Amino acid sequence: DPCAVGEALIFAAEKTGDPFLLKAKDALLKWALSELMAHPDQKELIVPAEALSIDYKALRFAPSLEKIIIHAGVTAFSYAIADFMETHHRKLDVVFEGSLQEWFVRAGSLSGKIGSLSVGGKEQDFYSAAQFVAPEGINCIGRSFFQNNDTLETVVLGPEVTVIGNDAFRGCKKLRSVKVMGPAAIGESAFSGCRVLEEVYLADGVSELGDGVFDWVTTMESVYIPASVQKVGRISHQNDGSCVAPTFLCEAASKPDGWYKEWNLSYYDPRFGLGHGHDHYHQVKWNCKRK
Repeated sequence: DPCAVGEALIFAAEKTGDPFLLKAKDALLKWALSELMAHPDQKELIVPAEALSIDYKALRFAPSLEKIIIHAGVTAFSYAIADFMETHHRKLDVVFEGSLQEWFVRAGSLSGKIGSLSVGGKEQDFYSAAQFVAPEGINCIGRSFFQNNDTLETVVLGPEVTVIGNDAFRGCKKLRSVKVMGPAAIGESAFSGCRVLEEVYLADGVSELGDGVFDWVTTMESVYIPASVQKVGRISHQNDGSCVAPTFLCEAASKPDGWYKEWNLSYYDPRFGLGHGHDHYHQVKWNCKRK
């Protein structure tokens, strides 16, 4: 069993055949790397419920690791898995024993950085698909979940989805169409850098558009904003010469109180999109009806 020595925590490594099990006494599987250094040829690793989170450096000294099995009770693991890929230039196969909703909330920034994926006993392929339709029971797309995905072309988020996290689809270079069909709050930079995004449908009930949600979008000509949207940041405020400045078609008769004062202001720089440039305002039309 693991034991505490003063303030230091010792993580006991048990050879349980295959895979290898690291038992953690406290909530942070931080010193797993020291155990893995003693077993550099280990190919599989179980992370038990006792390790509520995995330190982002924990897998750096596991060069032969091929598969990681994560208990449902582990709440933070994505940085460690992403760091493994960046360190070893190889993708881990992942088995997550929790629910699909828990994966969508916890697994930020892993698109393109893992091999095979099993969640709740079922193989998943949404990272490699051209179309993503939110599965039944999913109410949140977590922060950075699909960030920099290179296969997504269309996204449909049904009425159960109430939260689209910051950077959720940021940098999806092939994404062309997004339909938000329910009362979602859309976080900061959720679609920033989706250069070929052309169509965005926001259903009645969408409540919030965060800062930069449409930054660096090259081709979108207009977007309809329903009257249900009560909070708006500077939703398209960083652009360059390659970006079309979309027209905002608003159902409201005038700017609601909860919208940022200069919500339609955009900063334009012909070189970088930042720094020494000039401001311009997106065209806005009020009292519009949905086509």
